[in-house]
Amino acid sequence: MTESPMTSRDPEIIGFDLGHGETAVAIAMLSATAEPQILDIQGAKSILSAVAQHPMRGVLIGGDAFMARNISSLRIAFKSPEVEKLEVREPVKLFVGKILEILLRDRKITGGETTLFFVGCPSGWNAAVRDRYSQLLQEAGMRRVTVWPESRAALIYARDSGYISQDLTEGTILIIDIGSSTTDFTAVQNLEIRISDFGQNSLGGGLLDKAILEQTLTTHKRKVELRKIFSQYPVYEAICELECRKAKEMFFSHPEMWLDKPASRTVRLETNPPLYFDIEITPQCIETILTTPLPQLEGQSWRTAFRDALLSAREGTRGHPAQLVLLTGGASRMAFTADLCEEIFPDARIVRGAEPEFAIARGLAGAGRVELKTEAFREKVESLLASGKLRQAIDRRLPVLIDMVARFLASRLSDQVILPAFRDWQEGRIRTLAELEQTVQPRAGDWLAGAEGKRRLREVITNWFTELLPEVEKLTNPICDAYRIPQTSMSLPSFLGMKSMSGIPEGIVDMGEMTFLGDISNVVTLLGSLIIAKVLGGGGTALLLHGPLGLLIGFVIGLVTMSIGRGVLMDWLKSVDLLMIGRGLISESRIRTALSDKQAEFEEKIRESLNNNLPAFSELLETIHEAIKAALHKAADRAALLIR
Repeated sequence: MTESPMTSRDPEIIGFDLGHGETAVAIAMLSATAEPQILDIQGAKSILSAVAQHPMRGVLIGGDAFMARNISSLRIAFKSPEVEKLEVREPVKLFVGKILEILLRDRKITGGETTLFFVGCPSGWNAAVRDRYSQLLQEAGMRRVTVWPESRAALIYARDSGYISQDLTEGTILIIDIGSSTTDFTAVQNLEIRISDFGQNSLGGGLLDKAILEQTLTTHKRKVELRKIFSQYPVYEAICELECRKAKEMFFSHPEMWLDKPASRTVRLETNPPLYFDIEITPQCIETILTTPLPQLEGQSWRTAFRDALLSAREGTRGHPAQLVLLTGGASRMAFTADLCEEIFPDARIVRGAEPEFAIARGLAGAGRVELKTEAFREKVESLLASGKLRQAIDRRLPVLIDMVARFLASRLSDQVILPAFRDWQEGRIRTLAELEQTVQPRAGDWLAGAEGKRRLREVITNWFTELLPEVEKLTNPICDAYRIPQTSMSLPSFLGMKSMSGIPEGIVDMGEMTFLGDISNVVTLLGSLIIAKVLGGGGTALLLHGPLGLLIGFVIGLVTMSIGRGVLMDWLKSVDLLMIGRGLISESRIRTALSDKQAEFEEKIRESLNNNLPAFSELLETIHEAIKAALHKAADRAALLIR
């Protein structure tokens, strides 16, 4: 698509659920948030996925194709990943082309560039198959088409229909879409697809139609003749298979009705004399069909294959057990599927969606609308990040960071370095004041690079970042407002937004391991290295001598020289190993009080040193910038799930 969809005039989003058995189409307008509406096709909300060619009436679809006589071909069950085969390409093009013709004729869609089609496919189809399928749909008349996994559409349907509610978002929701040809599973946690889509590509309700057909054929008194007719005239076999499907749907829609009489359909084949294909389904018949090994399932029965698929889904969600199991797809109307779900997931709530046969069509239209809005939303976020406004906001906060670092160093260096060094001198582990003077600077660097120093520095950065948050939110709030999502959805730190939005219970996530900036250790290390190199290194000794270290040494020398004056004795006294009794004359409390009184002066000297080294902050600020950008990208990923 060369033109951004958001620049078009209110595009219409078409969810096209081309199913193996039935097809439904839904529409949603890009500018709206209302639930997508199902479009009637030939007076019905869904039609049989059947296409025929008539010598006089041309291409016929749905019930018309099934009911017409004298047709030259009738194709059903033509949806397949093998789109390069003629027996797939031709019926798909005819069927889709006819539906588009009807929708355009009845003015249900506009067509052209303003109509965007989102067509579903099984989760098992890879990207190459989806691309070939998309090309085929374009050949059929869809000018702008995107092929989406039907499981993703089921997620959007579940969310927009209210099946995924706020009180369930802390657990896993398992969406099971049982179609005519496949069964797809999607595990969702916190409104995100956390576990990869998985499915059973051969397991669909259509297998039961074929099994009913084969069972009816096997027990028919004229089975040899019927097999010959089916071989020579595939149209008749297709008609009989469709009637088997109708009988199956009749049975499962109200199974209690058929406890004492069979659900039956009859097909009259135009042979000479006419041959009747009578289909009768009883509970015993269905039980036999469900437990009979099928070659399409590698010798498993339908019931066993479905049960095994559920067990695989349970294993795949073991770390996050399903709290809700939502069944969609027309074949989910078979009650035993819900019973098996209840057996395999006893602690989950089992729900069958209302009108499950329309879930995918509605979900595709809703997903298409979300996709287009999300694309535009992400473009806005990327535009913001590329504008430089975020970096400018960070740069404006640099003086605040310098003030906080200066305050931190002035306080902590006295407590964590100067006073412990004084105790070592006082107790004789450091022999002279000169040695004391030499050992303080490396001690300061070691403490800052150690676990305790990093923890304290981490607190400084965290507090600074918290004060930066409102500046970031001023940039992101207008984007949230434009797309009608809560401003908190783009708030940082991301884990706070996640906790408030998703209701994650305490204990599920270790908040102590989560940080404002993702991996904040890089920022801590960079800032610590900068302080060691620019504040404590080089002229660091002089800085300390003008600060707490000088104050400490001055106290000691002042005491010794109280009666004789300092003068030339200063350097000599630094090198003298004073007696222990002399060392004990100065109490730690006096030193602590004096250090506290001079803390403001020391803080100012540190601030001056940091300001004299502003270029050294460039790498640090860029690291913070990149970390916030990464956090905003993650927040945008989550916020996109709230777009409707």
